[in-house]
Amino acid sequence: MVDYFAILSKAINGAQGSAQARAETYGIARAALRKELTLAGLDLTGDKAKQELAALERAILRVEVSISQNDEGRAALERLREKQGKHAIDQGEVASDSAPPESKSREVVILPPRRGIARIDHFHLEQPRRPNLPSYEGKNVTIFTLPAEVRKPPSLGERAVALFSEALRMTFVAMAAVALYVVVSEHNKGSENRAATSTTEAGQAGALHRPVPTGMPKPAVYGVYAIHDGQLIELDPVATAPVDPRLKTVFQVTQPSVTRLATGLIKFVVYRRDLTVGAPEKVSIRVVATLARATKFDGAGTVVTVPQRETWIIRSSGYDFRVLPVSDDREMIIVRPEDPEFVVPSGRYALMLNGQPYDFVVEGQVTDPAQCVESFPTARGPIFYDCPLK
Repeated sequence: MVDYFAILSKAINGAQGSAQARAETYGIARAALRKELTLAGLDLTGDKAKQELAALERAILRVEVSISQNDEGRAALERLREKQGKHAIDQGEVASDSAPPESKSREVVILPPRRGIARIDHFHLEQPRRPNLPSYEGKNVTIFTLPAEVRKPPSLGERAVALFSEALRMTFVAMAAVALYVVVSEHNKGSENRAATSTTEAGQAGALHRPVPTGMPKPAVYGVYAIHDGQLIELDPVATAPVDPRLKTVFQVTQPSVTRLATGLIKFVVYRRDLTVGAPEKVSIRVVATLARATKFDGAGTVVTVPQRETWIIRSSGYDFRVLPVSDDREMIIVRPEDPEFVVPSGRYALMLNGQPYDFVVEGQVTDPAQCVESFPTARGPIFYDCPLK
């Protein structure tokens, strides 16, 4: 256990401070010990922590008792010196076994002790400092010199405790400095990141708030529309069903599309109430591929290929279109490709909005192999791949 008495004695500089200064020192020591116990992972209500706290309180009590005894001794010595200076020490005030019994008028003088200062390598005595007393030559005087007070050098344990305390204090200072540096660095880094983010967001906001082309037709009824040759063509939502119970994200369509566009130079306008809450950043235009053939196992376990009719698969491939808000109507957005000159290839597609497909067909000869798929059964469900080139 740590020698708290030695540490506290050094902290109050030999108990020469005032009572208020000592009380502040004790308070700092209690707070520091509680902090050290907490950092060491000890519960302050546990037995180990209580033992350490109790040891500190006992050390505080020892220091106070020592200071009280020293104060009483110094006060008694001062009173004795005053009496000596006034020649007021009577024969009966101080008794001594060595004083001759027949000396009725003998005076007794007590001199202060010589202060011995012990060092590690040698020992010496300071020159005695005599009080301002009258000359006793030729007088019947007995002089007593109090035993010398010697300050013992600190023991190895005390020096180890002091060195450990100093090292611990320096460690805490270094840790605090490192923590402060990290906090300041993170603050500066965060400021730089926020500035960069603000710049990026400002650029994105500027891109998203580009003015909508004048003369663009606006719908009067809620819905999803394709803008083709300056005309609004409404897209119908299409019903879907899972291809297989084991595949939760692959859907099939069994109805042909009713919306047909002559060319792929298109963009879209969406007019919905829920856009006031939050508009998407991008909208996917997914490929709706024709399921040409499906490979299956018959009852005898034989692999058979069955041609399919009136079945389409919504694939994960397609195109991502940008979203532009309409400044004068928060319920409306414009959906268009990044490149205004982009032409969607011929085939069937679905505009995906909140998981709901709105399908359309771009007329013309289909050349994209992704527009045709075949299926093959596996233990985890059917897999789909592009049809072989003819």
